[in-house]
Amino acid sequence: MGLAIVLGIVAVLAGYIGLAVLLNIKAFWAGSVLAWYWFTVGQGQLKALPAAVLGSLAGLAAAALFTLPPTILGGAGAWLGFAAVIVALWVLVMGWIPWVVNPAFMLMLTVATIPAILGGKAFPGMAVGVCFAAAYLGGIVGAVQFLQSRKRA
Repeated sequence: MGLAIVLGIVAVLAGYIGLAVLLNIKAFWAGSVLAWYWFTVGQGQLKALPAAVLGSLAGLAAAALFTLPPTILGGAGAWLGFAAVIVALWVLVMGWIPWVVNPAFMLMLTVATIPAILGGKAFPGMAVGVCFAAAYLGGIVGAVQFLQSRKRA
């Protein structure tokens, strides 16, 4: 049974990478970060996917604040990124908007601010990668759950 599960995962990942390459989605790795979060923390449950996607996209937006404002405002613009992280931490700790500022937000913020990634300033492409993964993997999980429910009925 374990081998069948692994082979299924490999087939899904191969399809994901192949389709991303075919569609010219260069930052599909960002979708892989979403997938890891959704399948480990959210246990692949469809009800956990919207918050994971919104959190990931908001985390990317927060990471962009470390590169875009300094380009316009100079060195002082970098403080906007730090201020955004401080506010986000406060919102996370207080639990005010958990469907947006959540662990997926923090994971994507952390990954997107790795210097090698941050320097590329490819945030729109990363957002496309996240949305592509959500649609592709969410569609597969939804289809599997639908087929399982029909089989039980």
